[in-house]
Amino acid sequence: MILLGSFLLSVGYSFYFKINPTVDARAYDVIALNIAQGQGYRENLSVGIANDYVIARVGPVYEYFLAGLYAVGGHNYEVVWLAQAILRGLTVWLVYLIVC
Repeated sequence: MILLGSFLLSVGYSFYFKINPTVDARAYDVIALNIAQGQGYRENLSVGIANDYVIARVGPVYEYFLAGLYAVGGHNYEVVWLAQAILRGLTVWLVYLIVC
């Protein structure tokens, strides 16, 4: 019940409020789009790679995760919200397994 509840609450919150990415999340979104479109790990395509601020961002794993989702489902936040809700549910399950 808790596993299903965490998934449903996460999905419900995401689809009800439909919060657009801001600050770091917006930067991760731009980087993921650039990766999915074959532009590479870049944040700002209008400057040279030596002046791109992307290297100061925290690890590329999340951006590549988003790029994979965008490559499969297009630039669609609903796909990201569903994937994150599934990951939250799996996290709840993992905590349950650790505790038991």
